[in-house]
Amino acid sequence: MSGDHNMFQKATSYLSGEAFWRTAEDQEPPLGVKMLLLNSGGVCVIGAWADWAVAWAPLPKVPAHIKQILLEKSTMAMGIVRLQKQARVDRQQACLNYMQQRSTPITALELATKLKVSENSIHNSLRPLLDTGKIIRKKIKRRSAMSNRQGWAYGYTATDIVLPTRNKKVTWHNPFSL
Repeated sequence: MSGDHNMFQKATSYLSGEAFWRTAEDQEPPLGVKMLLLNSGGVCVIGAWADWAVAWAPLPKVPAHIKQILLEKSTMAMGIVRLQKQARVDRQQACLNYMQQRSTPITALELATKLKVSENSIHNSLRPLLDTGKIIRKKIKRRSAMSNRQGWAYGYTATDIVLPTRNKKVTWHNPFSL
């Protein structure tokens, strides 16, 4: 029985001791700003105050180190549409950029599908990258989409994994800061 007590203690350890819900009678909610709203079903949503809400709470503050993590994660993957546009202009650079963002190998067919170009075109773009040592080719095990069988294929990986960075400084607006 004493083990059960510890189980329940761990299950509720995520609850904050500082944050709490407020009703409109307790404290008037600010109008026209985003906040946490509690509906009659007990579900929390983000939005501006409305009459259907049972209670409200201010949005939590985001510390600078978490803002940095958010920035890194949002810039980690280049958008596929932007990659496809780049592939129309410089296919070789688009292939390299995509592979530099991946830690796992990708086959030429997968890369061709992702960039919406032919597989032969991808092979022609990868040859100079192989010759210059910017990418490596190795055999990898893959499941065939056609026959659904395991088999071997050539996978390509960039030798230099580079996480993209954004030069813009991100500013966050906190409507509750005075």
